[in-house]
Amino acid sequence: MRSTHHALSALLALAATTTATAQTGSRGHPVTAPSSTKAAATTEAFPAPRVSSMSENFEDITFLASRGWFQQNNSQPVGSTGWSQGPSVANGGPIDAHAGSANSFISANFNNTSGYNTISNWLVTPELDFGAGATFRFHTRKASPDEYADRLEVRISTNGASTNVGTGATGTGDFSTTLLTINPDLALGVYPTTWTSFTLSHAQGLPHSGTGRIAFRYHVTSGGPNGINSDFIALDTLSYAAGSPEYSIGVIVSGLAGSGLTVTLDGGTPVAISQNGIFRFPGYVAPGTAYTVAVETQPGTPSQTCTINAPTGTATSDVLVGVACTTHRFTVGGTISGLAGTGLELTLGSQRLAVPAYATGFTFPNSVASGSNYAVAIASPPRFPHQICTLSNGGGTIGDEDIDDVDVACIFDADVLFANDFETPPTPTAAAVATSIADAGVDSDTSVASPAVAESQADKATSSMAPGIVPATGTHDADGVSSTAGAVVPRGTPDAVPLPTLDRAALAVLAGLLVLATAWMRRRRVM
Repeated sequence: MRSTHHALSALLALAATTTATAQTGSRGHPVTAPSSTKAAATTEAFPAPRVSSMSENFEDITFLASRGWFQQNNSQPVGSTGWSQGPSVANGGPIDAHAGSANSFISANFNNTSGYNTISNWLVTPELDFGAGATFRFHTRKASPDEYADRLEVRISTNGASTNVGTGATGTGDFSTTLLTINPDLALGVYPTTWTSFTLSHAQGLPHSGTGRIAFRYHVTSGGPNGINSDFIALDTLSYAAGSPEYSIGVIVSGLAGSGLTVTLDGGTPVAISQNGIFRFPGYVAPGTAYTVAVETQPGTPSQTCTINAPTGTATSDVLVGVACTTHRFTVGGTISGLAGTGLELTLGSQRLAVPAYATGFTFPNSVASGSNYAVAIASPPRFPHQICTLSNGGGTIGDEDIDDVDVACIFDADVLFANDFETPPTPTAAAVATSIADAGVDSDTSVASPAVAESQADKATSSMAPGIVPATGTHDADGVSSTAGAVVPRGTPDAVPLPTLDRAALAVLAGLLVLATAWMRRRRVM
C-alpha cells in the first residue's frame, strides 16, 4: 500500500513538472525551459526616465523592466510562453545570438497562444525622445528552414510614456501607427532566416520631436501549436539615437468651400490648400525659431475671405496655426420700368418683397451666399391700375459681386384696363339703367328679337348710356353681376371688352392718359 502511495505521488509530481514547463524553441528545435524563466503574460515597466539614445543586446531579459521596457501578451488565448531568453543552439535552440553570448537575444514562438488561434505578443521600448535625424536599428531572423510563416510589426506611439497596447489579439491601443511590417502577408520564404538588419528613420515615420515608445508586435493569425502559421522569431543588437528636436509648422483650415487658397510661411513658396484639415509646410525649424504665416491668395468660386488666428509666434513645439474661412454674401436686385400701380410683389427664395407704385428699382433685404443659385420671380402683378410685368435676367449663380441686373418691365393691359383700375365709379341705379335703355330705343320688358336688332339697339344704348356703363358680349361675374349678350354691366368687371371703335394701341395710349389724369386729380384732392 505504501509503495502504491509513493508511485501515485511521483506521477502527480511529474504532471506538475510538465505543466510548469514551456517550449521556447522552434517547432523543429523545441526547448523545455523551467517555469522560472518563462516570461509573464504582462510585465509592468519600472518608472524610468525617457532616453534620447540607448542600446540593447538582450544579455539578460530579466533586467528589461528595470530599464523601462514593457511586455504584454494579448494572444487569444494566452499561451505557455511570452518573450523569452534565447535559447542558443547549445541549449537545444535553433539559432545563436547575432552578437555577444550565444543566448543573448530575445525570442517569441508558436506557444505564445494555444491550439489554433491568433498570436499578438508585445515588446515595448522605454519612453524615447524624438528629434532630428532619429534612427532606430535592430536585427531579426527566424529558424531555418522556413516551414511556418511568421510576421513582425514595428509600431509607434507618440503619447509619451503610454504602454496602452489595447486588448485582445486585434487591439493596438496608442500604437496604431505602423512603421514596418516584416512579412505582412504571412508567406513562406519572406521572413529572413539569417540575422538581418533593419533601420527606421523619419522616412518610415519616426517623429522629429516629442516623446513616445516603439513596440515590436509578434502578430500571427492561424497560429499556435496546431496552427498552419507561426514558428519562431528572434531580436538582437538594438540601438536608438534621437538627435536634437525640431518642429514642424502647419495650418488647420476650417470653413473652406472655394478653390485657390494659398498660404505662405515667412514669405516663402505658397502652399495650395484645397480642403479643410491639417496641412504642414515642408521642412522643420529649430526650437526658438520665429515664424509668420500669411494668406497669399484668397479662395474663389465661391468667393471667400480666410483669416489667420495668431499668424506669428516662436516655435517651442510643433505649431498649428488656425485658418478660418467665411463665404461672402451679396445682394440681389435690379431695375423696374413702367410701373404705375401698386400690388407688385417679387420673390427670391423665401423672401417676398412688396414694390411701391412708380418704383424704378428694387433690392431684396437679405443677402445670398456666393456660389448659391438664385431665382427672382413675380408673385403678384400690379393691380391699381392693372399692369402686365415681365422679368429678365432673373436667375443665375452668385459670384463675387452684388446682382443688380434683374430687369422688371411693366406695361398696361388694355384688355383689363378698367378691371379694378383707379377709383371704381358709382354703380348706376336701376332707374338710370332703365332710362338709358329707353333712350336707346330698347324695350326693357322684351328680349332682343335677333342679333341684328340687338346690335342696333346696343349701338343706340352705348351712345346714350349713363356714365360707368359699357356693353358686354358675354357672361361677367365680377361683383356678383351676370349678364347675357346685349345687356349692360357696370364698368370694372374683369371681362370688360375693349372699346369697339379703338384698336389696342390707341386704347393703351388712352389708358396712360387716364392714369396721369387720375394721379393729377388725387394730388388736387390732397392739396
